[in-house]
Amino acid sequence: MILDRPILNRRAILTAGLLGAGLSRWGTASAMGLTRPGTGAVRTKLAAIGRTVEEETRAGRATGIAISVAEKGHILWEAGFGAARQGPAIAATAHTPFSLASISKTFAAAAVMRLVEVGKLDLDAPIDRYLRSPLPQSHFDAKSVTLRLLGGHAAGLPTLFDMFDPARPPAAIADLVRSYGELAYPPGERYEYANLGYSLLGEAVSHVTGRQFPASLNDLVIRPLGLRNTFYDADPARMEAAAGRYDQNGREIPFYTTATPPSGEVYASAHDLSIFAAHMMGITTEGRGPLLGPKALDTLFSPVLTSRSKAFTTFGWSGRDVSGERMIAKTGGQPGVAARLTLLPMRKISIAVIANRDDNRDLVAEITSQIASSLMSDWSNPDFHMDDLPPPDAGPQDCDGTWTGSIRGGDVSEDIGLLIKAGGASTCRLGNDSARPILDMTNHSPVLTFGVDGDLSAGAATDGSPPKMDFKLVARNDGLVGRCLRIRDRPGFTSTEPYIVTLSRSS
Repeated sequence: MILDRPILNRRAILTAGLLGAGLSRWGTASAMGLTRPGTGAVRTKLAAIGRTVEEETRAGRATGIAISVAEKGHILWEAGFGAARQGPAIAATAHTPFSLASISKTFAAAAVMRLVEVGKLDLDAPIDRYLRSPLPQSHFDAKSVTLRLLGGHAAGLPTLFDMFDPARPPAAIADLVRSYGELAYPPGERYEYANLGYSLLGEAVSHVTGRQFPASLNDLVIRPLGLRNTFYDADPARMEAAAGRYDQNGREIPFYTTATPPSGEVYASAHDLSIFAAHMMGITTEGRGPLLGPKALDTLFSPVLTSRSKAFTTFGWSGRDVSGERMIAKTGGQPGVAARLTLLPMRKISIAVIANRDDNRDLVAEITSQIASSLMSDWSNPDFHMDDLPPPDAGPQDCDGTWTGSIRGGDVSEDIGLLIKAGGASTCRLGNDSARPILDMTNHSPVLTFGVDGDLSAGAATDGSPPKMDFKLVARNDGLVGRCLRIRDRPGFTSTEPYIVTLSRSS
């Protein structure tokens, strides 16, 4: 069983000493002893990883990092490095709550599954059954949008992300759905990462519990697991002891919330993630029963949508089968957050790595891979990327010519025109603006992707972050349909606002 606190012995003291060597003045190493036999070589490798991580914080390439590794219900190693907060100084430890960003979705998925187990929610029911107002009409059947498809990013909703400071609260969910809930693609057909889908799942949870989502999450997941350093950021009293969020230049990002809170507002320590991960693999922790039964766990990790590369989404996670072994992971990334939780259910191993800087995503992935390699001689780093390309034998769609239609979302509704020339200079016209060059166009039938610099209209405010328009269109019934993302990005800030695009050929 995973212990709530470390049991230190001479071996643990040795490990902590190795990991603590050369720590910066903010550094700590709360390493636990390795509990399984014959781990001398593993212990040496983990100590070397710890020294490498500490060097990253010392050199200013990372701010704070927390790690927890567990196997078969035992903590193998956990540690904190660098600063959770730089001023006033708070050292990062394995028990420091960090912003999890999208790893929060795994908590929301667990809450939904608890309600599925007792018959209050149905994964294959239309989400409209649990909403106060239905999804808006679109070219596709919104009645086919189920909880399962939402959890696997396969419902057809477009990507959405926005940040709000305390003086500017996010829009109500009803307004958000009205503005951005139109489907870009048919349900069940295409992968599109959709934070809005988790706000809808949060609404479903609230509908059947009669409580707001943060309280429901606490009742269904956080309190039953005894997670002492896990909370929803609606609890401001807990924020003082939590890690701050820092941009790529090491500057603290002012506190913010997001447009879709159930998709990314959980804070948790690396240690608590090990406890949570254990229950996701059917391991009970000390003095507590299982959070979910075997059937629910099997459902949780079953593929919802599989890509050509054989990576797949599950209800709340990403997965891949390698040599007959299912590997499960969830990443979290947004301004001030880079995190990864990896599960190997057959081996009962979990690896949690959290950083409080958004430019540490590659570092977090590398730390995870090094830890896995130290534990498993046959480790092969799986690629969880969802490849949206068609089969290799699919020829390019004939998209040459002139296309006209509309682009709409939020308070925007404008005309759009495309002039596509294979191997030539293609252009896009938005609203009344002049035509702009199409950039980086790919045409893999039936998917057409490209970018356009600039905003929807020449006079739109940019808030210091010049927008780019990112298109993903699908050929259907002699037309092109899909979404355009208005992306603004600068250190400490990002925004992705979706619009629905429909086009037909001009005669």
